[in-house]
Amino acid sequence: VLVESRGRFSDVWLGPPGVFVEEYRLPNASIIGNVKVGCEIKNEWMNLSRSVKSVAKAVEIKNRYETLKSVIPNSVLQTRAFAKFQKEVRRCFNRSAVILSLKPSQSPKSN
Repeated sequence: VLVESRGRFSDVWLGPPGVFVEEYRLPNASIIGNVKVGCEIKNEWMNLSRSVKSVAKAVEIKNRYETLKSVIPNSVLQTRAFAKFQKEVRRCFNRSAVILSLKPSQSPKSN
């Protein structure tokens, strides 16, 4: 979805419409601070979202990608709307960091 549109002459193939979800669970971790790192981006081509939350002694990171159209025409790649979309994707997925506090494992003490 992130493409260099300047000088590009072909369309962008996104694949067939559908949903792809990535989910990560980091056990014995907790979120430090309260800055929201999740996001949601909706447009005519794709719906993208990221959520980061604490769940049952773990942190869960979930990325959801929903392709709505298979192709983004080259003429669209040159528009301000597409440039704005690219900026939002970079802000959401490339320029975020999650700082976690890992807790020691709760293993039984040996004698």
